[in-house]
Amino acid sequence: MNEENVRSRRIPVSLIVMLIGVVILIIGIIVWKVGGVDKYIKIENFSVTNQPVDEIDTIELDIGDAEFKIVRGTTDRLSLVAENVPEGEYDHGIRDGKFVLKRKPGFSLLLPQVTRWFSESDLTPKITLTLPDKEFKRVDLDLGTGTTVIEDIRAVDLDLDLGAGQAVVRNLKVSGDTDLDLGVGEARFENCDVNRLDIDGGVGRFTFTGTITGSLDADCGVGESDITIIGNANDYDIDVDNGLGDVDIEKGDTSVGGTKHIPVKIDGGVGAIKLKFVKQ
Repeated sequence: MNEENVRSRRIPVSLIVMLIGVVILIIGIIVWKVGGVDKYIKIENFSVTNQPVDEIDTIELDIGDAEFKIVRGTTDRLSLVAENVPEGEYDHGIRDGKFVLKRKPGFSLLLPQVTRWFSESDLTPKITLTLPDKEFKRVDLDLGTGTTVIEDIRAVDLDLDLGAGQAVVRNLKVSGDTDLDLGVGEARFENCDVNRLDIDGGVGRFTFTGTITGSLDADCGVGESDITIIGNANDYDIDVDNGLGDVDIEKGDTSVGGTKHIPVKIDGGVGAIKLKFVKQ
């Protein structure tokens, strides 16, 4: 047998390592399932109810892995409900006019997900913040993984940092600066009314529908971006820098001359970009 034939029959080291990893993973899953995962990961529920907001001008949230919601309440109070979150993960309270909910250092985003995969119980962390009909001075949202639904926020300034997953934002009204840092997944913004909008694109699909009265600066990422502006295209000064993809601009009815000069700057990323103007 020659040396060339011998070489062709050797198993690559990378394949051996991969097979060993698969075996270890399977053994780990069996041990975890048989031993019962619930007793290894402690979870807790906590809430804040009927909190007056007279002295609160800022909302500051740092959310890990969770199904996260912000909804409009029927009273003039703030409420928060957290379910199935890892015990001791969050610190919350009111400090210097801020309502704060933050993750403590050292907690992993992956561990709660692994827990849910192998557990027969529904251990999905769920966090719901209910806000009154009030314009806050600032809203800072730093989100992790999971589904997100945000409705009826009113603020002077908004900083929204999306993580990984699906996000839906409806009825957003921001009179100052809106900074969006898109993550990985799908992000939909519906019926929004913003002034100065800055978008840092992520990976996935992004859609926006609403009014932009001050400016738009969009740095598109990887994926599909669909921006629909409610207004007359003649009121906007459009500057587009194509990336690796097509840019489609639909100006709609331009028979009526515009009187404003709202800057719109779009830096193309990798993927299709559609900019559309529609009447109010």
